Amino acid sequence: MALTLEQRIARTTEKINRNAAEIRRLESQKASAKRAERNHRLIEAAATVEAVVRQSGMTGFEIDNETASEMARLWLASRKKRINGCYMEDALEHLHMKPHKCESIIVISNPSGNQSGDWQSVFLTGMLNDFAEKTEHGIIDFDTYASAPDKYDGWLIYDKSNMKVVDGTLVDELHCDIVGYYDFFSGVEIRVCSDEMDESALWVEVDFGRASIVVENGRWYVSEYN
Repeated sequence: MALTLEQRIARTTEKINRNAAEIRRLESQKASAKRAERNHRLIEAAATVEAVVRQSGMTGFEIDNETASEMARLWLASRKKRINGCYMEDALEHLHMKPHKCESIIVISNPSGNQSGDWQSVFLTGMLNDFAEKTEHGIIDFDTYASAPDKYDGWLIYDKSNMKVVDGTLVDELHCDIVGYYDFFSGVEIRVCSDEMDESALWVEVDFGRASIVVENGRWYVSEYN
């Protein structure tokens, strides 16, 4: 006996509903598996961080949200992609590059006991070496750099309006912008300074309270320490 039109429609509707339910079940299953995989990956990552830090001598180190956030911010700062196509080199690699540039190493005091301060010291050292390499070429204000980016490629760039060291630029046919500064280290002030008698004499001063570091002519050194 042939099915009526209503029966055919009812069966088709039932089949569609069954398929939709199966699709929802599979999607839910897939989402659950993805969450489980992510949780497993995060646990492994946290365990790896703890193991590496403990191997350095901090036997009681345990990762928490605050420390993880600080590590992430510092890592991003060190690997931040500049819009003009340049990259800041890995700070850890910098520790093994051109050691003659490193006159001294200052470990930032960390009275709170939070081990993330030790990471900040590492990344600061990398930044200082990065600055030193750039000052071998020279120190140039952003407006001058923007007038001839290829000519001043590799130079240390600063903003004349606030004397901050520039950490990102966007210079092309449509744009001429500063997109970032080296101001992401808590409690550290980084400025370009000039000689009152000779404004063309420029250097970078990194001041973090009890110590001051100068970067110029391809090297950095401690100029003041209390």
